Amino acid sequence: MRILVIFTTFLFGYNAIAQTKIIKIEDSATIIDYTYLNELTNKYKAQEKKDYFAQDDIQSFVEFDPSMLPDFSDEYFATKVYSMPSSIRLGMTRDVAQTIRYFGYKKREYMTKMLTNSQAYFPLFESLLEKRGMPKELKYLAIVESALNPNARSKAGATGLWQFMSATAREEGLMVNKFIDERKDIFKSTEFALDFLQKLYNNYGDWLLALAAYNSGPGNVNKAIRKSGGYDYWSIRHHLPRETRQYVPNFIAIMYVMVNHEEFMLYPSKSSLNFKNIVQCQIDQEVSINHIADLCKADIEEIKAYNPALIQEYIPNLCLPYQINLPIDKAKILNKNKDFLAEDPYLDFLKPNYYQPKPLDHLADETTTSSETASES
Repeated sequence: MRILVIFTTFLFGYNAIAQTKIIKIEDSATIIDYTYLNELTNKYKAQEKKDYFAQDDIQSFVEFDPSMLPDFSDEYFATKVYSMPSSIRLGMTRDVAQTIRYFGYKKREYMTKMLTNSQAYFPLFESLLEKRGMPKELKYLAIVESALNPNARSKAGATGLWQFMSATAREEGLMVNKFIDERKDIFKSTEFALDFLQKLYNNYGDWLLALAAYNSGPGNVNKAIRKSGGYDYWSIRHHLPRETRQYVPNFIAIMYVMVNHEEFMLYPSKSSLNFKNIVQCQIDQEVSINHIADLCKADIEEIKAYNPALIQEYIPNLCLPYQINLPIDKAKILNKNKDFLAEDPYLDFLKPNYYQPKPLDHLADETTTSSETASES
């Protein structure tokens, strides 16, 4: 373990008190799996057909030559990590510092996208976390999980912002079928994720252990605790699955770059989506998304962006009543036009048509078959 001693000054009224702070750079580093990191940073690419996160205005920063940036030392990162205001007890290792460099220097487009997309999602996350009394820094976990892409899907099939398997989602009451996948629902999936994280924290009393259990499951964390004899993430780390050894460092590195993005000359573009400023409208009849868009004078791709849980182009009877997410102004227009929902010109073309043969058709088939058989004989 390397120890860095720094001096900090705190002002209380007119009195300045100098204090010594010990900064620890743990030796529990592990080899960085760049394949896993690249898989993570590729998740943001599968976005909506229409990109609501334009970045033309900050393209020069995306293309900024990282060799022109300062070569920050591990000690510098350690000082900044331990000074970040956080109710989560963060740690620092050499691979955390290396992962910070990976995101800050090498993945500039990715981090620009995360800074931009966070404007759409973080206000909602912060509001929900504050209501529960949970650390607001947990919002960064959605970047580690899905790159803030509600349509993200892992190789194992975990889906959505918070990456749930279908069986787990169904057990918790989320709808997952060929029409609706509520793992992609921004509100329901976030509430479920926060419920699960709170349960894990209640079990361990430590947020980093809760994050490790979120990734690998409580069973693996409990096993690592028994094998190591420790009871904090850094003590049990080398007894965890390989991906989980890197999971918490990724969380700390992402949090660092998001908080200190200006150090790396990274800046967000403006997002036109904001999930905190939408309302839900109840739909009680089968209707197409196109028709809803027409009635509330909205862009259909905007409606899809706010409702990623909708897999098909229409809401079927099977899923009614359904709460659709709309910007406040569009919701007001739709409520005024709800009487016209039944006059849907698109629905019949979108619903699958199954051919059911009539009795005469069946007879004709038999006759044809008989004739063909007779001629062949």
